[in-house]
Amino acid sequence: SMGLGGAGGGVEIDTRTKTVKYAGPLTGRPTPDGKFLIYSDSKILKVIDANNRNVLFEDSIPLIVQGTGWPFDPVRGLVYGAYLEPGVTVATKIGVFDYRKLKLVKIIDPAEIGGYGVAVNDLVLTNDGNKLYYTASFGLLTGIDLRNERVITLLGLNALSWLGITPDDRYL
Repeated sequence: SMGLGGAGGGVEIDTRTKTVKYAGPLTGRPTPDGKFLIYSDSKILKVIDANNRNVLFEDSIPLIVQGTGWPFDPVRGLVYGAYLEPGVTVATKIGVFDYRKLKLVKIIDPAEIGGYGVAVNDLVLTNDGNKLYYTASFGLLTGIDLRNERVITLLGLNALSWLGITPDDRYL
């Protein structure tokens, strides 16, 4: 947000009272348990304590966790995001960060497991954490079986798409 939160910041709103709870740089995407906030861009990753705004972790990990979709595996404490390798202008890989242990645990290269090396735009995980789906900026939907580490879906779309998933994992 360039407004209330300032450059590099954000705004949190109390949905009950419709008032601003916080505006500033120490905010991010809340984890499913509500304990942490994940702030990321292509240059830095921060994990912030959601209660007292202490920065628990900060490193130059180029993981981009989008504000849409569902990038979390709450059972395993993981968050997935587009991974921008140094010297590259487009994130074509997927990084997996453990927000409880505060470490990058894996980088998935879809091109090595049956997919394409295209820009990762928006992603969702199934509620059981076994499958991940993402869109590319030019309209390609890719599905990955995370347990067997292989691409299971490649589907052309008409345009750029943002993803959501139903609670029963039946529909994207």
